Amino acid sequence: MDYENFADLINRMFLLYRQSAPNREQCTAIFKRVGHIPDQAMRDIFQGIEDTCDNIPRNLAKAIKAGWNQWMSAHPDQIARQDTPCQSCGGDGHLIAKKDGYDFVFRCGHCENWRGKSGDSVPMATINQIMDAGYYFKAPPKPDKAKMSRFIRPATLEKMVNRLGATLAPEPAYKEHDDYGNVYPYRKKTAA
Repeated sequence: MDYENFADLINRMFLLYRQSAPNREQCTAIFKRVGHIPDQAMRDIFQGIEDTCDNIPRNLAKAIKAGWNQWMSAHPDQIARQDTPCQSCGGDGHLIAKKDGYDFVFRCGHCENWRGKSGDSVPMATINQIMDAGYYFKAPPKPDKAKMSRFIRPATLEKMVNRLGATLAPEPAYKEHDDYGNVYPYRKKTAA
């Protein structure tokens, strides 16, 4: 919520209770403590205070924070969440697999980033469960690099292997299938 809308709500509340409005410094001090609350929630909180209190609460910021906690409990679907990094779905919370020429969507069974995006009508499965059921992936799910920053990058892995005095095995020139079980029938075998 921006300061101007917050000040309007404060002034309206004090007018309703027939008291003189707080000065700008007091209003700013309260706003610093509760300014992170979204507009609609703040309006609902003020409406709740006006409906239940006979007088303006002595500690208005504390009353607004209590109202914010109640509002979050009553509206969990409207609260922004932080997705967790997931190598399987890339942090999206969904896996898209193919079967018989059709695309199918599954909730990722490796994370819970699908919460708030899809419900029980979308089946939940892990990559192995999807492949065991006869589905395949057109391309392996790619993780979102911004969300995956805490995982080891290939260059970092190579440095770690070199530090240990070992070597990484080279990729074969020809692969019949990828790590997800997708078969490459269109590739021709090359002589090594």
